[in-house]
Amino acid sequence: MKKSITKKIQRTLFCLILLAQALESTAQVQQGYPSKGYLMLLGGGITPQQARLFMKYAGGREQKILVVPTAFADSKIKRDPDFVKVKKRFKKLGMVNVEILHTRDRDLANTSEFAQKIAQVNGIFFLGGKTARLTDAYANTTVHRALLKLLARGGIIGGVSAGSGAQANYFFKDKLQNGFGFLPDVIVMNHFLSRNKQFRHTQALHRLPKYIGIGIDDNTGVFIENGVFEVIGQSYVAMYDGTNYLKSKDSIARLPIGSERFYLLRNGDRYSLTKRQVLSPKRLKPLVVPTQTLKNYEGKYVSTRKKPFGITCTIKQDTLYITNSWGWKPYPVFAYKKDVFFAKNRVMWFRFVRDDSGEHIVGVQKLKSLLQEQAIADMKRVGNQKK
Repeated sequence: MKKSITKKIQRTLFCLILLAQALESTAQVQQGYPSKGYLMLLGGGITPQQARLFMKYAGGREQKILVVPTAFADSKIKRDPDFVKVKKRFKKLGMVNVEILHTRDRDLANTSEFAQKIAQVNGIFFLGGKTARLTDAYANTTVHRALLKLLARGGIIGGVSAGSGAQANYFFKDKLQNGFGFLPDVIVMNHFLSRNKQFRHTQALHRLPKYIGIGIDDNTGVFIENGVFEVIGQSYVAMYDGTNYLKSKDSIARLPIGSERFYLLRNGDRYSLTKRQVLSPKRLKPLVVPTQTLKNYEGKYVSTRKKPFGITCTIKQDTLYITNSWGWKPYPVFAYKKDVFFAKNRVMWFRFVRDDSGEHIVGVQKLKSLLQEQAIADMKRVGNQKK
């Protein structure tokens, strides 16, 4: 009898352990970075290039977007209750179909009627001001859940200043405040270099080693997809992640506890939030591409611009090599995804262009940044594609 009871207890405990592990696993999935959709966090100001990038992922110039000015002070809203200046500002940036979403009333934010506007767009942008005004109004409401659904269907959430801090976590008088939780282990600090915030929150960051601190300067931001961000803009992004990255040697060193050091990333640099490290070309893991598939890219490509430039793609030892018209030695490039290759010895991307049928390679773009499509050269294929 005692043995039977003991076995039942053991089975019950075993089931409880499995349930606890399952719940823990589910919680970790729910607390991770969004696997779908895009986030754009800007430190201060919106440049035309950043606006174009936002519009691209929101569905294009003509698509309606929502702009949220809730972080504004009441006095500022009273001076322009219809947000005419906000709409003019976005129209000047090329966004012609702008609608405002704003309330201070949490009860209203908790209604499906109010949040329905978010279901009708693929892009929403939070403006700056006081970050707590955004979280006070919308955190853990129907609006908040609608934002998560927007990401789940591949939309984009952007924000500037307070509008970016609210997406992750932020400091208010050195106390950590929770945002919407899109980036649960990230602390965002805006206007970083322009307002000399380099050491303002150093002690607080030391007490929170599990968090990644991101200091975003004015006219600069990060664009995040599936836990990886790329720096976009004219200034720098500062990283507090317990390490020091030396770009010249592509080395990462662990910092001693209590160190105030940080390192800077600039336009085009990429960082993995999950790996907590810079994703330099040498750290990217290439896709394995069969030699027969690589043969589709072989050939000569010539620039379509006035300045003559060209490359030749050849295969050697199951690897695609590029020789350019400047006389550089042939160097290997590796597949990042379909029709996109990268060089490990320099920051350079090659995106091959197909014809309308999608069967034949007709050209290639040499890019400095894959995300921002900053083409260094557009080249057309010379001759017919090999069969």
